[in-house]
Amino acid sequence: MVLSIELREPLSQLLDALGGGIDLTDVSLMRKRLNQVCEAVPVPCPFASHVLSDSPTAAVLHEYRAVSTGAENGSMQPILLWFHGGGYVMGKALHDDVLCQRFADELGIRVFSLDYPLAPEYPYPHALIAAEFAWDWLLRECVTAKGAPRIAVGGASAGGGLAASLALRLRDRARGSDAQTVQPCLQWLMYPMLDARTRVAAGQPDTLLWTIDCNRQAWHYLLQGSDASLKSLPEHMAAPMAAQPYFSPSEVIDLSGLPAAFMAIGSIDLFHAENSSYAERLRQAGVDCDYHEFADAPHAFDAFAPQASASVTFEFLRMACLRKALFTEDKK
Repeated sequence: MVLSIELREPLSQLLDALGGGIDLTDVSLMRKRLNQVCEAVPVPCPFASHVLSDSPTAAVLHEYRAVSTGAENGSMQPILLWFHGGGYVMGKALHDDVLCQRFADELGIRVFSLDYPLAPEYPYPHALIAAEFAWDWLLRECVTAKGAPRIAVGGASAGGGLAASLALRLRDRARGSDAQTVQPCLQWLMYPMLDARTRVAAGQPDTLLWTIDCNRQAWHYLLQGSDASLKSLPEHMAAPMAAQPYFSPSEVIDLSGLPAAFMAIGSIDLFHAENSSYAERLRQAGVDCDYHEFADAPHAFDAFAPQASASVTFEFLRMACLRKALFTEDKK
């Protein structure tokens, strides 16, 4: 395994700050260390925070608007619904404050970042239910007599996996309805966590930052109480969540009818194989997928080394794709 020279020092500094790396045997301790790293510098405050009081699971949407327009942003302005990373077991929406504010400022859009419930306290399907309620809240709040704004769903790592899961759930929900429903215009997926099976080849060296053990432990936390969690929900909520392996998009057989996708992954990321496979399956299902690989880059490379050449290219590509999706009118 070869790590890009540009990424070596930033990654070393991050691993040191995290106490040597990510170890999920003690989730509380790992959350504390991650919080210390992410909250070490001042961050912008959201424009507003919306509690999703009708959701059966705790969820808050933090809203960001372009500084240049602020409260004057119209209801038809394009929207990004964003999900933070952290393996479904750690992280906060507010850790992405700077990122979300930059998305809003650079594109002149509204960004809504979801604080979703984490495992193991809240196993599957709590995060996906919160995401679905966030989507429905956006539609209630933003659809007007003029129609609905264009809305993309996106996220990084587990957040990217959650965005992919939500896209699948919304597609299936629309298929079961006679009414025309609003769908995302794009799945904006940054090195998404897609496969609960953690498929690695025999003898494959461990990856950096997010390791094989990390991944297996995170999936264990997400799924270990899922049966009891599903039984605790009303039938009309539990049944759809049990009908498909939404938690693991790679295991969903039918990928047709999904929104177009953007996917980006480093070549030495643990998720490289599952991302490459998912992108190919999307294309085979007739879904437009703009897929990019970055040589010698590990998981979350853009987050800890934003000035590296791979990160600069990554940023240009993803913003160009999101801009096109949010501001290009559908063909009639």
